[in-house]
Amino acid sequence: MIYTYQAHFVPALLQTYQYALAACRACRYDDPSQARLQFGARAAMQRQRLLEGEDAPRLWAILDESVLHRQLVAGDERIDQLDALIAATKGRVTLQIAPYDCQFVPREASFTLYRYADAPDVLCVHRFDRDEIISDQSEADAYHQTFVALGVSAIPPEETRDFLIEFRSGLSLDQPKEFD
Repeated sequence: MIYTYQAHFVPALLQTYQYALAACRACRYDDPSQARLQFGARAAMQRQRLLEGEDAPRLWAILDESVLHRQLVAGDERIDQLDALIAATKGRVTLQIAPYDCQFVPREASFTLYRYADAPDVLCVHRFDRDEIISDQSEADAYHQTFVALGVSAIPPEETRDFLIEFRSGLSLDQPKEFD
């Protein structure tokens, strides 16, 4: 199982290529080359294959509502990213939005927790300048408790899809896509 809380970006496992490219650009302050940005975006796309297949891990993602408002990409690319999130809610992904009025806000930045049935948990805390891998089980447990508190305070998974569709319709002047 993969648990992730993202305060700034759509999780890499759910990004479109254009969004991944923009996210790589947004978090680089050293003005990387186009080739480095494309490498980062392609790497995100390749990691998404992890979620394919019968024995693929499940993903539970909680996004801060500000992620939806951050305009890393514009126009059709932004709509495409929202469509990808909406589509993900019908698959093996559990998705929630922590709204602005969420009753719980973690002190820590974004993080991802990898839980294994037959191995210790691995925690990745996404710092502003690097990702920190933490294998201490008590710390991983504390982050899991943070994730649980976020999940209780966030929009329930069964309501998130409607929230995203409504958010998308507020951005688009064209007819909203039909989502079954």
